[in-house]
Amino acid sequence: MADESRILAGSYKGIPISITGGSIDGGRRKSIKVFPNRDTQSVEDLGQIPRKYSVDIIISDRQDQDYFNYRNRLLAALESKDLGVLIHPLYGRVERVATTSYSLNESYGEFGFATVSVNFEIDQNLGIPQNSGNVLSQVSEQNKVVQAVCEAGIAEGFEAPIKNLKNFEDSVNKVTGFIDRVNRATAFTGDAARNLNEFGALLGGLSRDVNSLVTNPLALADAVTRVFSAVGGLYSSASTTLRTMRDFFDFGDSDKEINPTTISLVQRAKNRSVLNSSIQAAALGYGFLSATKLDYQTTREIDETAEILENQFIKVMDGETDQATKDELAKQRLLFDEFLQQARLRASALITVHTPLTTARLLAFDYYGSDADGELLAVLNDVENAAFVEGDVEILTV
Repeated sequence: MADESRILAGSYKGIPISITGGSIDGGRRKSIKVFPNRDTQSVEDLGQIPRKYSVDIIISDRQDQDYFNYRNRLLAALESKDLGVLIHPLYGRVERVATTSYSLNESYGEFGFATVSVNFEIDQNLGIPQNSGNVLSQVSEQNKVVQAVCEAGIAEGFEAPIKNLKNFEDSVNKVTGFIDRVNRATAFTGDAARNLNEFGALLGGLSRDVNSLVTNPLALADAVTRVFSAVGGLYSSASTTLRTMRDFFDFGDSDKEINPTTISLVQRAKNRSVLNSSIQAAALGYGFLSATKLDYQTTREIDETAEILENQFIKVMDGETDQATKDELAKQRLLFDEFLQQARLRASALITVHTPLTTARLLAFDYYGSDADGELLAVLNDVENAAFVEGDVEILTV
C-alpha cells in the first residue's frame, strides 16, 4: 500500500483523484529525409505533438470516501465519452481531456485499496497546463491542515456535560441547528453525485446520536469534519460545492447574545463560539479549495469569487476563531491568491464599447471576425433579443 503522505491530489471531471505517479509523452513531429550519396540528412519540423498524460490513481477506503462508491464514480467518469478538465497535481489544469484506456489493478483479498492506470489524450489543443499543478495541490493539502485544526478547536474547546442541563440542552440545540443547516444547504439535488443516499444516511446517524455527541467533544469534532468532507465530495460541480459552502459562512451570526455572568454561562457562550467559528472556518477552507476548480472564463468571474472569499477570510480573522486556525487559513489564502494570479493570465478581460443599433451576430463579427459568438455576447450582456443590441456593451478580449 502506498504511503499516503506522498500521494498528490488533483481531479478529473470534478472527481477528486490522488496519484502516486505517472508519465507524459510529447515532443515534435519530424520528417527525416535522406539522399543518395550524401552523408547528411534533412530534418523537417511538422509541428508539436500534443501531450499525452498517464497517471496511476489511488482508490482507498479512507474516512472521506467509500471505496466502492468512489470506484464506481471514477470508472463512470473514465468511461464517459464527454471531454473533461484534468487537474494534474504536478502540471496543473489541462482542458479538453479524453480518456483512451484504463487498467484497474484490484486485489480480491484486500478490498479497500487499488490503483487505476489511466491514459489521457488531448482534443483540439496541445495539452499545455494553464495553471501550476504545484499550487493546486498545495491548496488541497493546506485545506486538510485547516480542517484538522478546526476539528482540534472543537475537541479542545467544547464542553457540555449532561449534569449541567441548561448548557447540555443549549449545545444539543446548537448541534441540531448545524445538522438542519446542512440539510437546507444540500437540499438542491440537481448536481448531486451518486453518493447522495450515503450522505443522507450520515446526517440521519448524526441526528440520532446528537445527545451522545454533545457529551463527547472528540466525537463531535470528528462528526463535523466528516460532514464537511462529505459535502466537499457530494457534487460533481465545483460551483455547486462553493455555493453550498457559502451557506455556512454566516452560521451562528443570528445567535442571541449571552451575558457571561456565571461560570456556566461563560462555558455556554464558549461552546457556541467554538462551534460557530470552527464551522465558518471549515467552510472557508473548502471554499478556497472548490474555487480552484472553477472554470473561469473572465477576469470579472475571478474578481467576484475572490471578493466573496476575501470577505469571509476577513470576517474569520476578526472573529473569535482560535489562532492556530487563523494561521493555517492565512497560509491557504496565500496559496489561493497565487492560484488566482495564474488564472488571470488565461482569463479574458471585459471591456465596454458603445455601439449603435445592431445585432449580436454582427457585433461579434466586428470584434472577433466571426458571428459564431453572437449568442455569447447576448448572454454576457443579458440581452433578451439578440437582433437588437445598442448602447454600452461588454466585450470579451481575446
